[in-house]
Amino acid sequence: MPVPEHVQAVYTNALHKHLEGDLSAAEKLYREIINQAPDAAQVIHHLGFLLQQTDRLAEAFDLLTAAIKLEENHAEWHFNLGIVLSRQGLISSAIDAFSNAIAIDPDKYFYWTNLGAAFESNGELARAEQCYDTATKIDSSCPDAFYLLSTLYIKQERYIEARHSNY
Repeated sequence: MPVPEHVQAVYTNALHKHLEGDLSAAEKLYREIINQAPDAAQVIHHLGFLLQQTDRLAEAFDLLTAAIKLEENHAEWHFNLGIVLSRQGLISSAIDAFSNAIAIDPDKYFYWTNLGAAFESNGELARAEQCYDTATKIDSSCPDAFYLLSTLYIKQERYIEARHSNY
């Protein structure tokens, strides 16, 4: 559900506070809106994202999951849920969340690098390599993807490939 018109100005203010780094004020405003409009999925997501930024991962998980239940077609929301799950060490669930983000929007290299990192953490090196390689094809100037790919090759003692990936 979109942000209701009667709280739109407060939501805009909350977003500005969030972007300015005034997280305490932004959190207060997000919570005020949710009290008035409990189905405002965007606001729920933004509060969950803010809580992830401030290491309150359990509540961030609850809010991001709630936002996705209300509106499941936002790739970024699945991605943010994947970050929370990864940070909690819930790698299989993070893989699912990153995969959901990619199913919605496959053209974000950082969705692929994070999925690759989750696969790598899970010991699925071939799948990690595929993800990192995909990320390099999406953005050929992305140093993250090349770095992750080259360090993966080094772990596997594939030094010639590592050298070619690390330019």
